[in-house]
Amino acid sequence: MINKESKIGVTSRTFCKSDHLKKNLLKSFSKVKFNKEGIHFNDDDLINFLTGCEAAIVSGENLSENILNNLPDLKVISKFGVGLDNFDLDFMKKKGIELIYNPGLNASAVAELTLSYLILLLREANSLNRELISGTWSKARHPKELSESSIGIIGFGQIGKKLVEFLSIHGPDIIIFDPFLKEDQNLSSKLELTSDLNFLLQSSDAVTIHIPLNESTRNYLGKYELGLMKKGSVLLNLSRGGLISEDELYNSLSNNHLGAAAFDVFEQEPVINKKLLSLPNFFCTPHIAGTSTKSTNALGASAIQGLIKHIK
Repeated sequence: MINKESKIGVTSRTFCKSDHLKKNLLKSFSKVKFNKEGIHFNDDDLINFLTGCEAAIVSGENLSENILNNLPDLKVISKFGVGLDNFDLDFMKKKGIELIYNPGLNASAVAELTLSYLILLLREANSLNRELISGTWSKARHPKELSESSIGIIGFGQIGKKLVEFLSIHGPDIIIFDPFLKEDQNLSSKLELTSDLNFLLQSSDAVTIHIPLNESTRNYLGKYELGLMKKGSVLLNLSRGGLISEDELYNSLSNNHLGAAAFDVFEQEPVINKKLLSLPNFFCTPHIAGTSTKSTNALGASAIQGLIKHIK
């Protein structure tokens, strides 16, 4: 357990940029160390920053067995954001480190940005923007509206469900693949649930992936899977870097098998694959999908309340 005098370390850059969240945390804890410089921590820096802390509010930082072994005072970790692939959960349990995690708070923010990227790619606005900046006034080659498109969604958790809600007003065909859903599950008649990932890839004009990253899903879409996708179709990843092979994506975009791709996440962050950035049919952002004023406040409030509940 922790108390009001416990030392708290906050590594999340987004949390530390919010005066509102910092003020609220300081109402309950007097010894708080903020990541004021917005550092992307390597392992040694993270250990140094959290040394002596009994609790931490973290985002995408890697909490491996080695790091946790070097933080003997750490008792409670409160997650700011979604996804637990950066935590060694088994070792945390072994060490008795409590995890505070409330998924789904930024599902709407992620789904909303996904919707905007679907429109951007299907209407070819991303590549036309690059051409216009270079001085070329071009026209779209094969632009599609959502209403004439088939959208494949891999993963039907809270983000996938929210995306379907946002898409429904536009009336596209929607194909869902999620191995944890039963085919007889009661879904809208406008949704097609498939147990065959290959079918989804072959049938969709746009594919977006929303699943966790773990050893079984790393490079979930590789050379074979990308090769199954329709020629000229588009691919989105606003979930986790590493779900899609970046090397194979580069090849598919370079030879124009895929029409375009939009990524918000990468295998190595903040080190970005410069080959992908050089492609005119690749659009990207720096891991911002879950970040909005509303979602930041909700995630921050949840992280703070989680710590408060653990006060003696």
